[in-house]
Amino acid sequence: MVIDPLTTGAVESIARVVEKVLGPTLDTIGQDFQKLYAYGRDKLINRAAEKVADLDDGKRANLRVARDILWNGAFSESEVCVEYYAGLLAASRSTDGLDDEAALFVDTVKSLASRQLKLHYEIYRSLERIMVEARANGEKFNVYDIQRSVDVFFVTHEPAQI
Repeated sequence: MVIDPLTTGAVESIARVVEKVLGPTLDTIGQDFQKLYAYGRDKLINRAAEKVADLDDGKRANLRVARDILWNGAFSESEVCVEYYAGLLAASRSTDGLDDEAALFVDTVKSLASRQLKLHYEIYRSLERIMVEARANGEKFNVYDIQRSVDVFFVTHEPAQI
């Protein structure tokens, strides 16, 4: 049976073919995805809650931002991805829940591979350490005008497995 996607009822026809081919397996796959989603969703929400100073502050996440974070982040296997999504969810909270400014950052995070996010995190943490050290030494720190020379090296490949 060949299905023309431009014909009326194409979606229903595709659904019938999928059901005929997969049978009860389709239900099992759906249940497995639901379990994976629920596990990832709960993990994200719990991580976000850990990042909020006062959960009873009356603030709530923007629905659009929360939807994108949960949909994309719930299936993240990388801990760095989970941390970024959870941070965005926590940061997107506002009194009226209408602040959707985090949407751009959600799009950026979901467009990056977990290794790219990890590199971003390492660069950010390195700059933070430099800033903390500069402040401890009484130096003025401005990320755009670093007052001292600093060499930063990053390993760009993973070590070979033995």
